[in-house]
Amino acid sequence: MKEFGELYGLYYKSIYKYLFYLTGDHHLSEDLLQETFFNAFKAIDKFEGRSKVSTWLYTIAKNAYLKEQNKSKKTDVVLSEEIILEQIDLEMPEAILESRDSVKAIISAIRRLEENYRQVILLRSIGELSFRDIGELLNRNENWARITFYRAKLKLKQEMESNQYLFSKDSMKNTGGKR
Repeated sequence: MKEFGELYGLYYKSIYKYLFYLTGDHHLSEDLLQETFFNAFKAIDKFEGRSKVSTWLYTIAKNAYLKEQNKSKKTDVVLSEEIILEQIDLEMPEAILESRDSVKAIISAIRRLEENYRQVILLRSIGELSFRDIGELLNRNENWARITFYRAKLKLKQEMESNQYLFSKDSMKNTGGKR
């Protein structure tokens, strides 16, 4: 039981942030976080160590979110402007991020991305997962995650440019050098 408490202490913040980005609702995110760790606790003896614990927990969280989404028939991801300002790191110029209109444009552009692109952007930028972990979480491989992240950044840039928010070529570089 003590070890599970330590597991919770290590991962609850990052899992909560991920869930909040998916739901846009603090209360729902807290509920899903509790459901995630409750389900993890029930299944801890079945964890075989074939993946990282963090990947396993993100998978449980993703499944809890999808179950809730199916139950409530939500079709769109809601993103919070405040959380975007605090957390997302797509290396955009500070002057652009300071503008509320630009933040709204980023949120809107992310919401228009295909589900796979949106998931990879969120897991990489907010969840700070490696490409290997993202591939594993989404039942794909590391190379798929890298390519999808690259394509998602291009699509995001196109979405932004199509809304007349032109950014420099350096604005959509890879985040943090995580491999």
